[in-house]
Amino acid sequence: MFNKNLLTLCIPTYNRKQIVSELIDGLLRSGVNNIADILIIDDGSKDRTYQALMQFCSYKNIQVLANESNIGYARTFMRCFDECKTEYLIMCTD
Repeated sequence: MFNKNLLTLCIPTYNRKQIVSELIDGLLRSGVNNIADILIIDDGSKDRTYQALMQFCSYKNIQVLANESNIGYARTFMRCFDECKTEYLIMCTD
């Protein structure tokens, strides 16, 4: 799925469907997905954030995951490290 990039941008999110979608649009326009992996983890949002983000799964180096329920920022933050496949990780806010 991912290329051999050295960097992953991880974006944990919760109930921010519109804002995180705009963020991903901006990252795509900048071309950052050509040099870094983008990992978005939805923390059990009730506003269909995960479903809205699925539109980005077809883009190069973007992965969208979801927690089954809201487990909180700290545990979602730790999941970013578990799911990261690159040498470096940058946490981004949504």
